[in-house]
Amino acid sequence: MKDEIIEVGVVEKDGEHEVMVRVHRPDACHHCAAKNACETFGGKKDHLARAKNLCEARQGDEVKIRIPASGLLLSAFIVYFLPAAAMLVGAILGKSFLHLGTLSSDLASIIGGFSLFAITLLLVGIFSYRRRNNVLPEAFEIISHGQVGTPCLAPKGCGGE
Repeated sequence: MKDEIIEVGVVEKDGEHEVMVRVHRPDACHHCAAKNACETFGGKKDHLARAKNLCEARQGDEVKIRIPASGLLLSAFIVYFLPAAAMLVGAILGKSFLHLGTLSSDLASIIGGFSLFAITLLLVGIFSYRRRNNVLPEAFEIISHGQVGTPCLAPKGCGGE
């Protein structure tokens, strides 16, 4: 059994191959010290997730969606760690190589750090856009509206395999 994250949500918009599912924040968010900061900076109590429609879900259905934990961890690494590391490396390189007589070492660090940060964000954006369909969650089971346990269309079957 592989590690995966399973959430429950309601289908807001359906399509033949994809659905938009409104998912509530996980329980872990309620215990987080920074939970109010998320709402302050535009986060909401729930969010829309685009998911593959493996169980023929329709608008209004309550469904289970899953995403491999490894995919989520890799995404978090790429989006959060790489740009921060790039800024640090850029600052070090800027101080070492851009410090030329008229340019102060602090200014060279700032220019180098922000330059490499911006380049990394651009590359992460391109990489993420190209892979956006490879890391989609999957709506794999309808759990309400009289269609409990509807099997999905995936060849391996549904439910936690």
